[in-house]
Amino acid sequence: PNTTLARNAYLDQLVIESFDVRAWVTVSQDCSTQKIIHDLLITSMKEMNTNIFGQSDEEKMYKSLKGRRYLIVMDDMWNTKAWDDVRGIFPDDDNGNVAFYVDSSSELHEMCFMDEDESWNLLRQKVFGNQDCPSELEDIGKKIAKGCGGLPLAIVVIGGLLRTLSKTQASWRQIAENVNSIVATQDGEFEEVLSLSYTHLPHHLRPCFLYMGGFPEDYEIHVSKLIRLWVAEGYLETNVCERTEEMAEEYFVDLVKRSLVLATSWKSNGKIKTCSMHDLMRDLCVRKSHEAKFLLYTVDRDPLKVVSQSINNKGRSLVIDNSDLNSLVKKYGSNIRTIICVRSIANSLGPLGNLRFLRVLDMVKTRSLPSLPPELFDELVLLRYLALDYAVSILTAISNLSNLQSLIILSCSYLPLNIWKMPQLRHLVSSSVDVVKNPLETSYVLENLQTLFGLSNFICT
Repeated sequence: PNTTLARNAYLDQLVIESFDVRAWVTVSQDCSTQKIIHDLLITSMKEMNTNIFGQSDEEKMYKSLKGRRYLIVMDDMWNTKAWDDVRGIFPDDDNGNVAFYVDSSSELHEMCFMDEDESWNLLRQKVFGNQDCPSELEDIGKKIAKGCGGLPLAIVVIGGLLRTLSKTQASWRQIAENVNSIVATQDGEFEEVLSLSYTHLPHHLRPCFLYMGGFPEDYEIHVSKLIRLWVAEGYLETNVCERTEEMAEEYFVDLVKRSLVLATSWKSNGKIKTCSMHDLMRDLCVRKSHEAKFLLYTVDRDPLKVVSQSINNKGRSLVIDNSDLNSLVKKYGSNIRTIICVRSIANSLGPLGNLRFLRVLDMVKTRSLPSLPPELFDELVLLRYLALDYAVSILTAISNLSNLQSLIILSCSYLPLNIWKMPQLRHLVSSSVDVVKNPLETSYVLENLQTLFGLSNFICT
């Protein structure tokens, strides 16, 4: 990815030797101009190992760079306003200074909007790759590119949409009209341009896309985990059990091709290992999730201060970020189908027993978590995904979870023999855990098992 490419260049020894001062800052969506300048100043002063005196951070920053060769990188730039606000502190001594930003959805860019030719070239590359654009689509394509206002992310996202549509004048004109209409009536509202990608998203991909809004900003998600979650939620339209994960991976690749999801690292076999979302794309995702009452995202310990909309009567997902799990479960009741704890606190798991429709329980990032009550294994009969990363004893009653597909236990001393009596189990992941020896030497058949990781003291035949 481009951030990785820029970081590798930034840390290259030849680059280090070529500049007197280097500074790298990450510009989040709500980052103030003062914070950007302050972070730049702190980084540059560490680089020079000296103090700079002045009345303000702006003056200090200017003095630290004056007369020196400098390299400034502003990562994850989502709006060029940030550059307009800080450009005055960079002295122009014409001695080989470099300042650029990294747009994680596109390429490395100098601090400016793209002109019409650059916009069209990027859009054409996104849609056709190395192939030529049909001549009958070129004029329409240029209008679409112009309507994106020179913003690389908008161009890339619209390009991802166009590559999925039929290459006809009618379909392209419709997109051109939509883009131009937004620019004309909304003063170029960037989010409305991005929302076209959701409007044209096939219905089978929408829940997969909305699900991404449950993860925090700049959160890196393992694709294998994401696929298991989608499977557990029942988002895949297939009756062939063996193809479920394969189809989920196809859905994921489709979202990447549409530039709705960003690949952040790759496996040795070339497949995507981790992913994330651009800040603005995540904002769109969260907004659409709220409109559909698809998920509830809470970032406050007091459930009365939750800023997201309530879950509808059918119940959806509860994503907990630095909140009290027990209070939220009591507040939002038995309709919850999914609980993903990004960061949370739980003093008791008793209330979970009331969640009869719970399918996903991911408590990997939960603090102060007690042992699992045995009765949970009798009550959560619809549970398909269970993930824990704290020291816990798994009881033999776990076999009562007859619908469980994924079991991730990252801190466990042993697993009971009954683990092999779970016919729907597809993924069993642990960390150096022993399986209780079978005194009767009975054989068990897990026809759906696909992943077996971190186990010892057992035999497969």
